[in-house]
Amino acid sequence: MEYSPAVLVTSSYLEPRRTLVHMLEGLGVNTFTSASLAEAYQVLDHQPVALVFCDESLQDGTYRNMLETVRERNKSPHVVVTSRTGEWPEYLEAVKLGAFDLIQYPYMPTDVEINVIRALRDVEREAA
Repeated sequence: MEYSPAVLVTSSYLEPRRTLVHMLEGLGVNTFTSASLAEAYQVLDHQPVALVFCDESLQDGTYRNMLETVRERNKSPHVVVTSRTGEWPEYLEAVKLGAFDLIQYPYMPTDVEINVIRALRDVEREAA
């Protein structure tokens, strides 16, 4: 059985969530989706995930909550913050708090792909 890494897309907004899922389809990953942090935590509790794309703000919290939960639960996924504005100060704050990256909607396929490649490379390195 071949291992296929998992990516979680957490967004309260349907269209950005669909866009990310579509971009991930050709990248050889299993994709899970959630519309809230509560749903995301359920996935993280039951599925090894290499990468999380998480909206900066959700109906039940923010990406900061996701970062804290990942750290507290000793989970290893990288968290990419998805933003509507993507301003430089927001990027710097997200990275300072432990985010892997911040990308702005509308997403560029290359931004999504490079984050998947980087996260999977880190997973392979940790497994070796």
